[in-house]
Amino acid sequence: MKIVRNQPDILVLQSAPWVLGAVLVAVIILLTGLGLHLMAGDNTGAAFLCFAFGPGFTGLFFVMFVRRDDLVLDRQRNLVELYHASVLGHQTKQHCLHHLRRAIVQSRRMRHGDPAYRAVLELDNGVHRDTAPVTEIFIEGPDAERDAAAINRWLGVSGLRVAG
Repeated sequence: MKIVRNQPDILVLQSAPWVLGAVLVAVIILLTGLGLHLMAGDNTGAAFLCFAFGPGFTGLFFVMFVRRDDLVLDRQRNLVELYHASVLGHQTKQHCLHHLRRAIVQSRRMRHGDPAYRAVLELDNGVHRDTAPVTEIFIEGPDAERDAAAINRWLGVSGLRVAG
């Protein structure tokens, strides 16, 4: 995620994979056009492959992985807002900021054995403890740790915990 705004009263993190989305749309258009050209030339086998990989598999990849995630921490409104949007729709979750204890990093082993991570918010309203993932997907690399550290710095919380 990218820090869009970092001020004493508000922190906004955003992940919007515009480049990935644009590349996938370009591949879909290119392969669909090639498929139509091949179909006009009576090469239906190759046209089928273009349609399968263009709008088919590439479109499925687009739906699965191109999503926008926003996190807004707002002291003035006492608000934690998580916004997730994809082609299939959007979802907004809100919590009271004073229920947010800290951000941690959650880890998971991927199929190929390497670990992947995501930042998660720890919430506690005095009666119920809960977690809220900042992003739905786990990714490899240091991004989740960087996001959790930025959230904790803004909250004035020290220490970073990685949960398995």
